[in-house]
Amino acid sequence: MDEELARRVVELAARAPSVHNTQPWRFAMAPDGLDLYADRSRQLTVLDPTGRQMLISCGAALGMARLAIRALGSPCSVELLPDPDDLDRLARLTVGPGKDGGEDDVTLAREIGRRRTVRDRFDTVPLTAAARTVLSADAQADGAWIQWLDAVPERVALAVLTGRADRIEHADPLLRAELARWRRDGETTSDGISRGMLPQLPTALRASDVPLREFAPVAGDVDGADPQHLPMPAERPDLAVLCTQYDGPTSWLRAGQGLARVLLRATQLGIATSPIGQALDLPWTRGQLRSELGLAGQPQLILRLGHARLTGRQSPRRPTADMLRSRR
Repeated sequence: MDEELARRVVELAARAPSVHNTQPWRFAMAPDGLDLYADRSRQLTVLDPTGRQMLISCGAALGMARLAIRALGSPCSVELLPDPDDLDRLARLTVGPGKDGGEDDVTLAREIGRRRTVRDRFDTVPLTAAARTVLSADAQADGAWIQWLDAVPERVALAVLTGRADRIEHADPLLRAELARWRRDGETTSDGISRGMLPQLPTALRASDVPLREFAPVAGDVDGADPQHLPMPAERPDLAVLCTQYDGPTSWLRAGQGLARVLLRATQLGIATSPIGQALDLPWTRGQLRSELGLAGQPQLILRLGHARLTGRQSPRRPTADMLRSRR
């Protein structure tokens, strides 16, 4: 694999979403492809001590790298956890000779530069059945699947557990400090959650049926907010749980690959997406959610999907040179 192709692939792969925009990955060049590694220096050790969310993030970067290689015209195979003696070596992407890149791969790869996490308001228009079918098929392509939460008891269970987890997290000073380290107040930043990426309206003023994460402290008294913002119509986007059959590093990487396809397909269809993380951050709420929703597998990610403004700034990214190196 030549250096120019590797650079282009990593530049696209790095547009993948990651937990709090930590971008916890690095790539190493090899003669016939790329190796993907976890960057433990970017792991959220308080929020994510097992590395589950870190590996889902890396899996999303892996999925986008594979799409990029195929869209650029080369066959690509993926081997997960190829080295039992180095568990931070998460995957090997092998680029073969010949031509590849079906029309669908090219279509999805074109959406990489447009995809963004939407933290602003969603409207009340539900997804069509056809859109759901396509998104479900994309999740299944890498061994994951989507369970849609339509029944009122399911949505109530998610809201209750998300609220409980959110309160626990806000009460943990170590967790608050860790998340604060990844908030960025300046405009010149290459990672983390920058102020420009946050919703204009504080989450406390948004009528959402599932509690939303507050990334930055709300200044002033919410009760004394400008009345022109109130009342706000309720936000009731479609809710989906991305699941895998098993739990562990391989499943987390598969979940990330499925997530990448789902998010890119949603972008192609004009569907806005954003994650709801709190209920899955804590082991006990994650287990309770699995039980109350009657999930056949392991919940790895919860998504809000719907219609919202898709334009706007994207989260910043690290320079490609910081994420790509020649193999030792």
